[in-house]
Amino acid sequence: MEVVMERFQLGKYFQTISRVLMHPKEFYAETATTQEESWSKPLWSLILSAAIFSMASVISGMHPNPVLMGMIFLINAVGMVFIFSTLGYGITGLLKGPSVSFLKIFSIYAYSSAAVLVLAWMPFMLWITEIWRWWLIGYGLVKGCGISIKKVIVILSLSVILLVLFFQITLNMTR
Repeated sequence: MEVVMERFQLGKYFQTISRVLMHPKEFYAETATTQEESWSKPLWSLILSAAIFSMASVISGMHPNPVLMGMIFLINAVGMVFIFSTLGYGITGLLKGPSVSFLKIFSIYAYSSAAVLVLAWMPFMLWITEIWRWWLIGYGLVKGCGISIKKVIVILSLSVILLVLFFQITLNMTR
């Protein structure tokens, strides 16, 4: 744990988030030429942004059990990135072949989500940040992985449709 945290620096976190938000073209073009070496940077960026999102959501809301709600927000924010990046990776493999690593796909989803999570806790920002997140993910897949815009639209659309169907089936099974 100490070695992983040693590589993750708070200053670089803010620099990375700023680059994703303000200069996504340069950020994702750079990721196309470099291979993400480990899970630590994208994962810790996601976890820190999810923690900020969770704390801000709990503080701004009137939740009866704030610790429980904070944990739920945190697990949901991180878990959804894993679910969507796994779906995206699977669909990318079907459309493009196994030429893109899961780590690269996960990194794009994690950095895109980390960038918008710091603003997503504000109720009026939810729609803006969700659209922005999906645009950043799509842009990252185009620039960072070399996937065509048409295929990216299919990947993102199928990911959302499959997840909605999964939750719908799960909810119907519990009734």
